[in-house]
This record gives sequence, structure tokens and C-alpha cells, in this order.
Amino acid sequence: MRDKNFIWCEGTLKLIIEAISREPLYVVHYEGFAQDTDEVLFRNSSRLARPGTYTLRSDIPRYKFDEVNKKSPPQVENKISLLSDLNLAIEKED
Repeated sequence: MRDKNFIWCEGTLKLIIEAISREPLYVVHYEGFAQDTDEVLFRNSSRLARPGTYTLRSDIPRYKFDEVNKKSPPQVENKISLLSDLNLAIEKED
């Protein structure tokens, strides 16, 4: 699952809410986070992906948890600086 900070995280589907004439909703839990960060997403949300699709990649940002305490909020590891990437692209064009 992709969180609101555009970081892909492992998660658990806690509940499916179905209604007539409406797309099902998923209640999801982000692994390693407190329950108050759980979210409700539509089934076809672009923030959902099959397990490992993004979380197993090393070229995208991910959270680094305190392995002893698993405290939230975790630190971001492999953070991509869009501004520095943009500057590099501009320098290459010159």
C-alpha cells in the first residue's frame, strides 16, 4: 500500500465493506504503525498493489523501523530528492 506520503508500505487487509451499487471499501492497516493510521480505501485505489510489487524494490523510498521498539513514526530510507534530480537533469541539458 502507498501511504499519504507516497511511501510504499507492507499492509494488512482488515475488513471489506460491501454495499449495493457501490465499489467495495477496504480497511487497511500499515504494518509497524499504530492502528490510528489505518485507512479506508476503494478496492481499485492506485495506492494498493500486490504484496512485494514495490516493497521489495531497493530503488524506491521505504520506512526504516527501529527494530527493537518498532516505534512510529519510522524514518524514511532511500529518500529521493526530486529537486536534486531535477537540477541534475537541467545541468545535463546545458
